Amino acid sequence: MNEQTLSLFKILTELPGAPGNEHAVRKFMREQLEQYSDELIQDKLGSVFGVKKGDPNGPKIMVAGHMDEVGFMVTSITKNG
Repeated sequence: MNEQTLSLFKILTELPGAPGNEHAVRKFMREQLEQYSDELIQDKLGSVFGVKKGDPNGPKIMVAGHMDEVGFMVTSITKNG
């Protein structure tokens, strides 16, 4: 894994994103998608879509994920993980 990917993962894992509180993740994702998208869409639920226009006869692809995380707090870490 290259440094750029590791840096991105580090940023994403440090952003607060418990369900209902994904604002920081949404803002970051919008900033990232703006660099590569022709159009950004955000629906009423807060989902963000980046649209990249290409050859209308070419293949269509979609990359999907979610912005929230499990909202538990780690209280201890054992030697076995």
